[in-house]
Amino acid sequence: MQAKRDRESMVQDFMAAAEFLHGHVAVNGKVGCVGFCFGGAVSNLMAVRQPWLSASVPFYGGWPTADEAAKVDVPLQIHLAGLDQRVNAGWPDYKAALDANS
Repeated sequence: MQAKRDRESMVQDFMAAAEFLHGHVAVNGKVGCVGFCFGGAVSNLMAVRQPWLSASVPFYGGWPTADEAAKVDVPLQIHLAGLDQRVNAGWPDYKAALDANS
């Protein structure tokens, strides 16, 4: 099932849902994002693509590129798993890119 999914189509659906909430009359304008694993990657992309986002809280997940990290102007609360070497391996580069942008 994972191999057959269209990742970018799914991400666009998440972006559209966030935009819908952001503009909804019942919402005070503050929208945040929390995600685990693939959702963590989506939370990171939300921080890149939705500059109006109030906060992004990724748990694990993939990291944006250095160029994408330069676009992040959203409060982040990033959670890493202590023993997850695959995900944690990308953290130093992403952190350096975020620090260079702050």
